[in-house]
Amino acid sequence: MELAFILIAPFSKDATNIIQNQSRNSIVKTYLLAPKNALSFTQAAEAAFKKNKIPLEILDVDQPDQIDSVHELLGQLKQRESQHPMIFDLSDASEPLGRIVLSFAHLHGLQVTEQRNHKTMEYPVPQQAYFETLSDKKVQVLAILAKKDCCDSLDDLSKKLNLSPSLISYHVNGTDKNPGLWELGLVEHVRKNGKIVLKLTDLGRLLVKDPDLMEKARSLTRKENEDPSLTKPFWKK
Repeated sequence: MELAFILIAPFSKDATNIIQNQSRNSIVKTYLLAPKNALSFTQAAEAAFKKNKIPLEILDVDQPDQIDSVHELLGQLKQRESQHPMIFDLSDASEPLGRIVLSFAHLHGLQVTEQRNHKTMEYPVPQQAYFETLSDKKVQVLAILAKKDCCDSLDDLSKKLNLSPSLISYHVNGTDKNPGLWELGLVEHVRKNGKIVLKLTDLGRLLVKDPDLMEKARSLTRKENEDPSLTKPFWKK
């Protein structure tokens, strides 16, 4: 059975290459990401998609140079269209929107393609989303740190996660064989009021915008609340 994809493409003024590139995959719907300076060209794009009988939705991108807002928009689309895999097409991308979209696809292990001069290029991306390589506890650490004014110290973080300071250190700093969140570039140590606290890096902050990661964290918390033995130290079970 052939997979049906959702295609997302940054749009600047000409959708020709995007439409041509769609013939390589079964596309159920296309989203064009249109900055303000591209809106005057969307009417022609809509006519071209209609002629080719391709379902289309045009999304206004108010801040095409803001990584956070673009990642948040793409995360919402990913959640909305979760029943279909996603492909990104950079054939008509302007910068920096194209680079931001590419960074999102790389972070989430999603396919990226581009057609220029009748040649198609596939961008190398990971096989899976970055957060899927993380252990459950690392996901929960990230989710806790995403909350405003999360923790005043590592001890505070330890209490909120019901983990010993040594286990917090393990998940944050890692070992020779198991890199921690710090080595993965997702958290950093900062000094606050004489104490060492953890803070999400820019990469970590983008990662927690993924609704799937946050839902996984909430699901883990619900399971622990339903079965408190899951968070008890092994010597107290």
